Amino acid sequence: MKRRNFIIYTAVVAVGLPAAYYIKKHYWQPDPLMTPDMLAQFCTERELRSIGQMYIQQIPSENNKQVLTNLLLAADNNKPATTDKTALHDAITKKITEDFTADKTIILDGWFISITEARQCALLSLNQNQA
Repeated sequence: MKRRNFIIYTAVVAVGLPAAYYIKKHYWQPDPLMTPDMLAQFCTERELRSIGQMYIQQIPSENNKQVLTNLLLAADNNKPATTDKTALHDAITKKITEDFTADKTIILDGWFISITEARQCALLSLNQNQA
């Protein structure tokens, strides 16, 4: 390889990698409806999908992306008016806390999780199957 090409390639990588990292960290946010944050810290995506499939097997009436989305967005019979991911994330986090307070929990694959987290996993699972 010529020295000139090596220097160009090295410069592109040296600038490109930090830029990609910065963009991912600051601009790319996962869909809060399909990301159970606390559970995702302990489980791989494959395990989350497995938990979602188990939930769907136990509650077959929620085997639909639109039904799950409506249930996740429902807060006191109102859908949040915002599509802002940060506000949506906060609303889902609040809903998970309320589920634990109201004892709306389920045990799936050995995990003691809220119904909201189980629905998030189910939605993640359905998105994989229909992608």
